[in-house]
Amino acid sequence: HPWETVTTAIQKYPNPMNPGVVGTDVLDRHICPSGKLHSHRLLSTEWGLPSIVKS
Repeated sequence: HPWETVTTAIQKYPNPMNPGVVGTDVLDRHICPSGKLHSHRLLSTEWGLPSIVKS
């Protein structure tokens, strides 16, 4: 993928179009021997439960 696409995907949140995601944390990031970037992230969200689950 072009580097511009990669950096856009990494910087996807926070996003005003999706306010349910309030933050991201990088847990691990490394480049494997084949040259692929691996990034493990934790997303903090404020999505509510569906009403059927609440009742």
